[in-house]
Amino acid sequence: MQLKKKTTRQLSIAVGLLSFAAFIVQGLGPTWGFDELAKQITQTAAAERQPTWAADNRTIAYMSERNGKWSIYTATIERKEDANFPNATTIIERELFNDNIERTYPQYSPDGKYIAWQSMARDGYESDWNRLCVMNRETGEKVFVSDDFKSNVDEFKWGKDSKSFYFLGVWHGEEH
Repeated sequence: MQLKKKTTRQLSIAVGLLSFAAFIVQGLGPTWGFDELAKQITQTAAAERQPTWAADNRTIAYMSERNGKWSIYTATIERKEDANFPNATTIIERELFNDNIERTYPQYSPDGKYIAWQSMARDGYESDWNRLCVMNRETGEKVFVSDDFKSNVDEFKWGKDSKSFYFLGVWHGEEH
């Protein structure tokens, strides 16, 4: 199967010999190799997982294990003239939060205004709940939206309206 060169939403997390680097693949050649169509996004030996694209396709968020904790990083195309990641000349990477709290499994809302993730309120406190947090990307305001659930959020998905969530969690010993 050959993908069209205009396809830009494939991502491969390269593991092992490729030093855990995140790549954007614009199309896969006949040998399914990373050739001139691939663009390396990250430059670390860290483990990186769960990529998610913002609605504008110019920013990717992902979780990365650096400095002994999982945190959320973003990679953004800097120049407006660059149409997509494979053709970008400058990509800016930054950590969303500079603290010791672990944050995992980022997801952008369908409208791109928010980013959600799973996090515990207290670092290193294993009895804490894995809660669902949402941040307004414009204002930086953060809210734990699952506090009333009083249990772990195991998985979640945005509703199409960007105002609701669907999530799995354990309630009184049963998964719901």
